[in-house]
Amino acid sequence: MTEANTYRGEVTLTWNGKSRVLRPTFAAIEDIERRTGHGVVELLQDAATGKLRMGHAAIIIAAGIKAGMEKGPYPTPEKIGEGFVQHTPYLGCLEAIGEFLTNALTGGAVPKPQAAAAPEETTTATAADTPSDSF
Repeated sequence: MTEANTYRGEVTLTWNGKSRVLRPTFAAIEDIERRTGHGVVELLQDAATGKLRMGHAAIIIAAGIKAGMEKGPYPTPEKIGEGFVQHTPYLGCLEAIGEFLTNALTGGAVPKPQAAAAPEETTTATAADTPSDSF
């Protein structure tokens, strides 16, 4: 069993009782976008709002597992989809899918919170502050 390397942005998914590694690589993301016809941001939004199609979830998982494997045989989206019905519930995979897609966008790095911008200081000039010959 291979463990996910979180520094690489990998995610562990339990599939059919076994731990599988989803690895966000450029090739995996390119395959996902080509097969689904949607960009990673849109797929992530769909996963976050519960609108991700089951077929798209199967494509994402298959591509992520394939990228995380040293050699085949690689899972197909069709086998993953059948697994949703037989042994691994689709809804149970959404968290891992969301984390995988997020890591694909961020390189696995956790975004740092933005510091609040300091308010700009404003000064008001009065007539006494202005030299009389400047008018």
